[in-house]
Amino acid sequence: MKRCKKCRTPNRSFSNYCRFCRGELPESNEFWPGCKGGPQRIGLNRYVIPYSPPNLKLKEIINFDFSSRCRSILANDGYLVAVSENGSIKIMDLNRVEKEPYTFTTDGNILAEPALHNGTLYIGNIRNQQVGKGGIYAYTLGGISLDPPEINLRWDMDLKGAPVQAVLPFDDRIYLNIGYKDGHREIHVIDNIKGSKPTSPTCVYNGVRSSTLAADPPTKKVFFLSEERGRLFINVFDHSNGTAPVMSSKPVKDAPSDFLEHIPIAVLGAKIFAVFGDKKDLCRLDEYKSSFDTKITGRVRNYALAGMNKQVVINSQPVYFQLWEIGRKI
Repeated sequence: MKRCKKCRTPNRSFSNYCRFCRGELPESNEFWPGCKGGPQRIGLNRYVIPYSPPNLKLKEIINFDFSSRCRSILANDGYLVAVSENGSIKIMDLNRVEKEPYTFTTDGNILAEPALHNGTLYIGNIRNQQVGKGGIYAYTLGGISLDPPEINLRWDMDLKGAPVQAVLPFDDRIYLNIGYKDGHREIHVIDNIKGSKPTSPTCVYNGVRSSTLAADPPTKKVFFLSEERGRLFINVFDHSNGTAPVMSSKPVKDAPSDFLEHIPIAVLGAKIFAVFGDKKDLCRLDEYKSSFDTKITGRVRNYALAGMNKQVVINSQPVYFQLWEIGRKI
């Protein structure tokens, strides 16, 4: 919760203005720092997850009643954001489930995983199915706790291709996987996303095969994998120096082949997790060594990284992580 400095009223953590006096509220870090990769993935947030999971009991069954399949479910500060494939968005206050969810729409189908960042919902869609062109929207959720709620479109932008896989906001930049009808993929970046006038998209990668993007907030790095002529590359954007990051690429020694593009990668420190090949092997790569680290397990359909309660030292840099897969600790 945020407490207003003027009137001391408590507000939701991603509110931009006080619900009582309308005074401006400071920014909060109560958000998930990267894209979740799908409703089955819990992402990596800053809260410690205990060794023994809590006893969970069914409390409510919520029917969003979409006219098409639900594409994504995101959660932040007691609110559930559900996004359908045809562009309908519904936001539910989990503390007041008896109320009808707040509903609005975008003007196209949604192929990419949306993301929540600093009280802003970023959604990429495909606006013209015939030519395969899309767009990106930034909705400010700071007024969601007001009655009636206030959801504002801060900016939107046309794109030459369609956002696919996921969108990833990080610092004052958003990264986009862009797909084209001829099958090739690009990574685009847009800067100054916190304001109302972001920069035009810039292409930073052009190729045939690229993974989803993943961020590691402690090291301020953004990663994706690519494959060129049968060789696997780790691509890194380093935000730690405070200037606009430039992509660096490293070929991976002894790498497995054919990473699965539809299963998101995950990052913790210098370790990158991805699923490879027909056997769907979950493998770990090492960014520092630019090498294959280990195969963890096979026949993986999805996985999640969770918890930050053990310290592991990698090249003298502390990284906290636990990896759980199919209910067991690895």
